[in-house]
Amino acid sequence: MTAHEPDTLFPVSIRPHPAAAAAEEDMRRWLDGFGLCRAPGARATLHRARVAHCIGLFHPEAPQEAIRLLSRVAGWSLMIDEEFDSGPARTDPAACAAAVTAILGALAPIPEPGRVTVRDTDDAMTRAAADLRRSLESGRPVGWTARFHAHMADWMWGIYAEVVDRTAGRRPALAELRERRRDSYGLPWYLDLCEIAVGVYLPEAVHRLPAFRALSAAACDITALCNDRASADRERTMGDVHSVVLLLEDRHGMSPAQAASRADEMITEDAERIRSAYRDLPGQLRAAGLDGPTVRDAMRCADGYLDMVRGNHAYHRTCGRYTEPDALPDSASRAEGFAAPPTRTLR
Repeated sequence: MTAHEPDTLFPVSIRPHPAAAAAEEDMRRWLDGFGLCRAPGARATLHRARVAHCIGLFHPEAPQEAIRLLSRVAGWSLMIDEEFDSGPARTDPAACAAAVTAILGALAPIPEPGRVTVRDTDDAMTRAAADLRRSLESGRPVGWTARFHAHMADWMWGIYAEVVDRTAGRRPALAELRERRRDSYGLPWYLDLCEIAVGVYLPEAVHRLPAFRALSAAACDITALCNDRASADRERTMGDVHSVVLLLEDRHGMSPAQAASRADEMITEDAERIRSAYRDLPGQLRAAGLDGPTVRDAMRCADGYLDMVRGNHAYHRTCGRYTEPDALPDSASRAEGFAAPPTRTLR
């Protein structure tokens, strides 16, 4: 990967990936193979999301096979997001918890002798999760797999927390929401996928460096905030406040224009956090005494994080899901409906 200066986070031009179109078709065939995305509204939502276009913008130099796999993960995750953002389960914590428990069980990196086999009778979303687990585990370090699953669990239980908030009529404080949005938007595991795109797997000694942690947190925060900024009009019609922009309006009494302006200021602040952490990282890598190949891999991965931030900005400027929100299907029709009310007690 070509190194980038950390001050070019919002480029005017975009770099579509040449493999995006083929990856989009592959993702749709893969979902169809599990009987997913059957509802017309869900299919229309998936089409307008242009998932593989997004992944290609995130990882403009990734190999075709990585774009294909990551597009499957992203398409599958979009269906989960819509289920609990738009469907009846958005205010049904029990249904959400049951679905989360089943899906995470299928994703869990269980040692082979104790592996729980996902049955043909299990729901399609769970079987798809198990297929992703097999693809993501193959040839990757145990440490990466464990970290990815932990971040997936944080994401799905973060969604559950939002469902509970809606059901209780609770509005979180701004600082709490910003921290929780890292997980509920799935951003830590999106950063994990950067390692697949770049083709390097970093040791814990890199992930634990203060600068690397600061870079990861800032990349998550700016990505979530750009989404909140772009989707505010659509989410406002749904009456949700799990958005920085809408929370500024609801709890801080700002007009939509004032809230958008403040969000833009926060994006600028997050960009400076990214630049600062990126500048600090080489010195901390040297201070940690890490060998040359590890240092190079760490900087390649850091550049991958910057690519994701750039790609996210470009995606929200070019995707109809955000540029033409009125063309999206009715919110209730966007959910697949896989999160049925539970029929058993959770253990």
